[in-house]
Amino acid sequence: FPVTIAGAVFRRGRLEWQGGWRYLYFSRNQTRALEPRFSVIRRSVRSTWSLGYGHTHQQQQTSTYVHASSTKLPFTRSRQLFMEHQWIPFVGLTWRQTIYYHLQSSVPVADHDGVFSSMNQFDELIPRPLYEDGKFQVKPTGTADHLGWETMVEKRFDAGYYVLASGVVS
Repeated sequence: FPVTIAGAVFRRGRLEWQGGWRYLYFSRNQTRALEPRFSVIRRSVRSTWSLGYGHTHQQQQTSTYVHASSTKLPFTRSRQLFMEHQWIPFVGLTWRQTIYYHLQSSVPVADHDGVFSSMNQFDELIPRPLYEDGKFQVKPTGTADHLGWETMVEKRFDAGYYVLASGVVS
């Protein structure tokens, strides 16, 4: 369960600093994590620039724990860095662009021909060749990095309706 244990916002003129810590605990294997997050935001009448960093953790899918040879798998770690620009050319229209970078570590991978990584697992069953002695053999030694750009345009109308168009290149 995630719990935010501390957070703060400081403003001075058009600049804003946000920071905080979040604590995670997964009772199945008593895994704990402390996550720092911070961002700097500069606001003007029609434009906002943001720069931020976060260190997040994620538990594995339930099927990975059920089939794994060890319940001691740690959280997958992700360090995230982003820069975002939001522009409001006129009331009701917002254009947002974000550049981001993620670096993942402690990703469970199979030590069997490199055919399994929990990064690529969705809701499918785990392939039979990854079992040894009736147990699914994974180790938290995988890494991944991800660089991307996202753009989004939002048009708001009266009565609360809106249209949203977005795209991602990664």
